[in-house]
Amino acid sequence: MKKALDKIKKWFKNFISKKRNVYATIGVIGVILIAVLIVSLVKKDNDFALDPAYDIYPEEVRELYANLVNVSCTGDFHLNIEPDSGEVALNKIDKEALIAYLFSYLDKNAKLEDKMDMGLINRTQKELFMEDVKLFSGIKTYNYDNYEYTIKGSNITRKVRKCESDVTYVTHLYGYSHNANKDKLSMDVSAAYLKDGILYDYDNNELGEYNGDATNLTELTKKATYYRFVFYKKDGGFRLFSVEHKKRT
Repeated sequence: MKKALDKIKKWFKNFISKKRNVYATIGVIGVILIAVLIVSLVKKDNDFALDPAYDIYPEEVRELYANLVNVSCTGDFHLNIEPDSGEVALNKIDKEALIAYLFSYLDKNAKLEDKMDMGLINRTQKELFMEDVKLFSGIKTYNYDNYEYTIKGSNITRKVRKCESDVTYVTHLYGYSHNANKDKLSMDVSAAYLKDGILYDYDNNELGEYNGDATNLTELTKKATYYRFVFYKKDGGFRLFSVEHKKRT
């Protein structure tokens, strides 16, 4: 053992006695540190943290709601469904809204890149939706946040665009329920929009001033309409089944 250690010490002494070896070692360490820094910065750019106001809800509920928050420069998830029009199946919902839901999931899981393939999209669709929605059938380009995505064959590329909106949609998770078998989850989410610091319901009624503090949304949105998202569990995860836009009773 002692002889082995002596050999290692001798080799190390000879190695560092040569300046080029020292410089090479410093260079390698520098490259590694830069790579670690880049990775950490990339991860930071893709980090998403739901407001602590929602920590009272179970993790599976928070994860589902997170897909509805900060979907684009327009704010939170928004659907053009008439209130009290009944439960709407996925194949009756606007494709672009469902694509926004899918892209929001990919974005929050740091999977959106300059170059992607449709295999990722198809796998993600199966993870998120209860039925085969064929979201990109007939769609060649799609705008999400500050990028325009182009679909060509099995390849997806993107380029920077300017995303602007006069209003910001705001949602607020205020309730959920399971069925007896715990394989169905209903999630109630208030719907409103923000303009010039004032929150409005979808009928353009003023709800009050809003400064971004989610703890105030329960009171502010108590008269607003709400979405009821219905999920069913499949292969260990909850998948979106339908949406209903409801008025307060």
